[in-house]
Amino acid sequence: MGHGTSGVPSPTEHAAKLTEALSLTPEQVRQVEAIFTESQPRADAVYRDTALSDTERAERLAEIRGDNEAKIRALLSPDQQERFTAHLERLRAECEAVTA
Repeated sequence: MGHGTSGVPSPTEHAAKLTEALSLTPEQVRQVEAIFTESQPRADAVYRDTALSDTERAERLAEIRGDNEAKIRALLSPDQQERFTAHLERLRAECEAVTA
């Protein structure tokens, strides 16, 4: 529900998860939503590009995620940055558990 064409959560859903995990301020929520809104078309294009190998697709998506993470981290307080790092580590562990 509310997912983009690639099946990933919408910018609003992403921001809501981070708001819960990091206690974002209303201004931070607006900025985070804008970051995800800006990157969504790029991610969708990667998912739709049938010429990409699985490895190339994963690399391009990792680049988009890295860009988003850097932009979000710049908006956060030191405490929120620590919680963001922990949040990302949890997400990566969950993804590894699913793909293992």
